[in-house]
Amino acid sequence: DRITSRMFLLLPLILMSVAALALLVLRAMRPQFRFSWLIGVGMTFAAWISVLLWRALLPLSITFGPWGPVELVASAPALGADQFSWLFALGLTTLALATLLTETVREGFPDAGTLAISIGACALGLMAVIAANPLTLALMWAALDLAELVAMLSTSAGRAASERVVAAFAVHAAAILVLLLAQVSGGLAGQ
Repeated sequence: DRITSRMFLLLPLILMSVAALALLVLRAMRPQFRFSWLIGVGMTFAAWISVLLWRALLPLSITFGPWGPVELVASAPALGADQFSWLFALGLTTLALATLLTETVREGFPDAGTLAISIGACALGLMAVIAANPLTLALMWAALDLAELVAMLSTSAGRAASERVVAAFAVHAAAILVLLLAQVSGGLAGQ
């Protein structure tokens, strides 16, 4: 039962990651595939249902084992859902589903790349929402920032826009580094 609840915590993350990856593969292999929107909405709806069902099993948690010397990094990467993070997770998956449902009225529909970016960003955001400690939160922030950097640089128009995107990424990376240094100094102090 304990393993089932752990896997249930990962289910929406797996569903959304698989959907984003499948949409990217479809975009590369079959650019004119007409059912990419349906795949994205279906997988995101399944993820939304699984987050909705978390409520019956709260609290949920999963730890990924020690990372680095315990003297430096006091906590291991972990995910956890409680009554508060569940609300944020439900809101985030609802927002992703609403975004995909309204995608049909946008110009250029269906664009599997745009759908994949929306679903992937939601999956990373969901992991950040259920991060159980500062180390996991910093890792998720870094992943979100890196995804944003790639997305913005691929759609950026001109050198000035690219420079602003890279400068924003540098500021975010510095903030994450400060958080990680605080985590390491806390580990050294035994806190």
